[in-house]
Amino acid sequence: MILLSVASAYTGVELSFWSGIYPTCIMSTSRLGSNTASLLALNAITQGVGQASSGFLFGILSSRTKRLGRPAVILLGALVHLLTFGLIFINFPTEAPLGPTEVSGIIEPNVVLALLAGFLLGFGKQKYPFSQRAFVPF
Repeated sequence: MILLSVASAYTGVELSFWSGIYPTCIMSTSRLGSNTASLLALNAITQGVGQASSGFLFGILSSRTKRLGRPAVILLGALVHLLTFGLIFINFPTEAPLGPTEVSGIIEPNVVLALLAGFLLGFGKQKYPFSQRAFVPF
């Protein structure tokens, strides 16, 4: 039960980052382009495509992915999120969640990396709720 609590806490923190902080970073980074509002909409689309592809891969094709086991699926989600958070860290300046900025991150902000990170956030997000529901008796 304690492990389920830790997983639920992580899911909550990740959801607040995914729905609040990351879109703010996109909107606030002016080096991504002049129309960051349309980029924000594209990010929402790529996150949805990431969730749908993850659901397809591990839901509809579950007969093929079942032999991996639940721990391997959760580990895949953790590795995808680790990669994603690294991409976000190098792509956006540290001031981006606080307000509009002209500063670069570790690298020059890149639209393709921002959309790839959105896709990976959506892809990795699907692993935790499905795995948590398997442990909760109904």
